[in-house]
Amino acid sequence: MSSILQWGEQKVLELPGKELKSREKMIAEAIKQLKNQYPEWTDYAPHDPGITLLELFAQLQMEQQERIHAVVDENKPFYLDLLQFPPLPVRPAETEVIFATSAGTQVLPARCKIKAQDMIFETEDRLVILDNQLNFVLSESKKQHQILLQDSTIDWYRDWNIFGEQPEPGNALYLGFDNPFPKDIAIHMKWNFIEESAIKRNPIGEEDSFHPLVKLAWEYYGLEEGKKGWHRLEVVKDTTRDFLYSGFITLIHKGQQLPVEDNIFGSYSGYALRCLIVEGSYDLPPRVKRIYLNSVPILQKQTLVESRTFAREEIEDQQIELDSWLAYYGHKSLFVRHQKGWLEWQEGLQYITDYDKQQKICRIKLLKPLPVEAGAYDEALIKVVAWEKEVLRQRLTSSSAGWIHQHIHTELGNITDEDFSLMVAVEQTDGTLLWQDWHQVEKLQRATAEELCYELDGPSGTIIFGDNRRGSVPAKGKNNILITDCTLTRGSRGNIHSAQIEKIEEAQGDYEGIDVHHLVPATGGRDKESILQRESRMLKDLNTEYRAVGIEDYARIVTETPGLMIDTVKVLPLYRPGLKKYPEQKAENCVTVVIEPYSKTGQGKLSIAYKKNIYTHLEKYRPITTKIYVVEPLYVGLEIHGEIVIKANYSNARQEINQCIQKFISLTDKKEDCQVILNFGDLYGSIELLTCVSQVRHLGVEPVGYRISKTRTGDIAIPANSRFFVSKTDLTLVHSVQEW
Repeated sequence: MSSILQWGEQKVLELPGKELKSREKMIAEAIKQLKNQYPEWTDYAPHDPGITLLELFAQLQMEQQERIHAVVDENKPFYLDLLQFPPLPVRPAETEVIFATSAGTQVLPARCKIKAQDMIFETEDRLVILDNQLNFVLSESKKQHQILLQDSTIDWYRDWNIFGEQPEPGNALYLGFDNPFPKDIAIHMKWNFIEESAIKRNPIGEEDSFHPLVKLAWEYYGLEEGKKGWHRLEVVKDTTRDFLYSGFITLIHKGQQLPVEDNIFGSYSGYALRCLIVEGSYDLPPRVKRIYLNSVPILQKQTLVESRTFAREEIEDQQIELDSWLAYYGHKSLFVRHQKGWLEWQEGLQYITDYDKQQKICRIKLLKPLPVEAGAYDEALIKVVAWEKEVLRQRLTSSSAGWIHQHIHTELGNITDEDFSLMVAVEQTDGTLLWQDWHQVEKLQRATAEELCYELDGPSGTIIFGDNRRGSVPAKGKNNILITDCTLTRGSRGNIHSAQIEKIEEAQGDYEGIDVHHLVPATGGRDKESILQRESRMLKDLNTEYRAVGIEDYARIVTETPGLMIDTVKVLPLYRPGLKKYPEQKAENCVTVVIEPYSKTGQGKLSIAYKKNIYTHLEKYRPITTKIYVVEPLYVGLEIHGEIVIKANYSNARQEINQCIQKFISLTDKKEDCQVILNFGDLYGSIELLTCVSQVRHLGVEPVGYRISKTRTGDIAIPANSRFFVSKTDLTLVHSVQEW
């Protein structure tokens, strides 16, 4: 008895109260583990000693939880950090806009500012708005080619399969435009696909590994290196994942576009792009609803100041180029590397600035060579800092008193942590200021004494410095703290409705001929996480099973495989493919997962890419000694025939009977038994109990498959890795009126 109590105490101490579990949940989890490890354990009744012992341990753990969770509010952030749950930072809302122009090609600088009443949104990259129109769409397969849209008949109120009903390697999609696209200029397109299948495709996260289901090749018709024909397009970005999701595609070509010369286009003679399926297959044919040109994602944020560094290879003929909004319209300062810091150069004396109005590019020409020691400590030789306005430099500059634990209040709220940086100046013996980069840390408690770092409280806009034990103290000086990167966002308040973004911010009248269309609401905006939200996230995360332990865990993990559409999953423990006389015979440390992917036919097949993705996803959760097999079901057809008497006034009786049969077979397949058995008597009874059925005169079910047999009672047994489907139905319905 003493050994049991000792084991119980150790068991309790091994579970350090990570989450608040109810007594019932603890008992349920214990029973689940016992079922897997000791199938012969049968003490499930309330009076059994096994259950009594589990209840004792659960009560002890409940008391331990209460003591562990008795933490005062002031200490909660430290415990959350200790458990690796730092607060999630503020996140800007995201939406998309379409730019339209009838005044020829227009250029927008990177981080172009777009207004939504009193709110600012920004683009990410430099954008060339192209005056072009899609006026021809053609789908080609090995068997036929079909013109989907052409000229004035373009109808965006219907959708269409871009590669036909059965996409396969060799199928192609052609897009025709009325004007050629310029060389080396990004073509931005937004693709909206129909996503209305019964099973939703799992999202693919940024850190998820995903093997593409298909390989696509983008090409353009034109002249490149003296050769006329189809040439490769460079895919700069593809958030559609090869047409699996709605998203953005950015393309660039390196030659000269020419009018197409191909018989399949008929009389059309525009400028074409095409996309071919090279290899692989889709689980669901991609069906597009709309294609937008000049469409890009934008974020709800306002950049007040930004910096950019240049390495030696980026400096050509003593000149550098910047293509951002602040660099073109804002106030700039230039710093040159000196030892472990930066020296500020004066405009007019050491460099001059020139602006390309058409390309919206700022060029800085250095009037003197860089110092010899420049670049001795890292690759960055030049740093350019650009402010929204000249007065902002004064506002974003502070003085250090040289005290410990200094707090600098910027009077700016909702600063994004990842877009913030600063420099601190140290006065040299000759009176010049040497600016040094200081970096941001999550907590000063983790910093070293000589570390040039600070802590940022983004929501309040407060900068906190150290005490020479945990983080250095800035030297005393006037105007010697300079913010070089700072972006503001309104977080959740940026989640606005569609049609709220109106125009590009006024900038010397440069963009009056550009229209902005905002068709979808902004989403994803989030404020910095509170303590209560962190606690909730911690409990949810610690309550999630990150290891495949039971049958339910395997099924859940497979169903959540990124990028896939999984219809049904059946887990067979201690089984491997080819094992006979299962479950009497078992395969130790083996698990077979029978997976049916989504398919319109109802008989999904696992492609090579599907298997790769499932194996990759399962590998993260697989116990180290367990061998996992991934297989698709062996489909066993059923031919159903019979004669059924129908009650009067039932016009849709055949449909009800077919639905009853399909539902019965589906429930049979979903049973977790080691052998799938179709009980003929239960099927007979299910049909006979329908309100539309008066009598079942005759019913027969015949299996179609290798070595599939029936019992004398009509039951059909198939292996556990199989499933039924109705291959043929021949039912004669006799109305009771006719019989009378």
